[in-house]
Amino acid sequence: MVHLARAWRLTGDDGFAEAAAGHLDGFIAQNPPGTGIHWRVGLELGMRLTSWAWIVELLRGSPVATPELGGALLA
Repeated sequence: MVHLARAWRLTGDDGFAEAAAGHLDGFIAQNPPGTGIHWRVGLELGMRLTSWAWIVELLRGSPVATPELGGALLA
């Protein structure tokens, strides 16, 4: 997802931003917060949060940077 967000930042092609947001939404839908290994193993969680921080920063100003996406990440 970081590569897709970086591609949007470099090219401005909204398809990259939409793909990154789609992956984020899909992950959250398939792995509800607090459920499973994705949320219980510190290393896994730390790496994911670092990636998500980069994604949020890289997608700032894109059409997918909506309050709904931000809310989903914070939940």
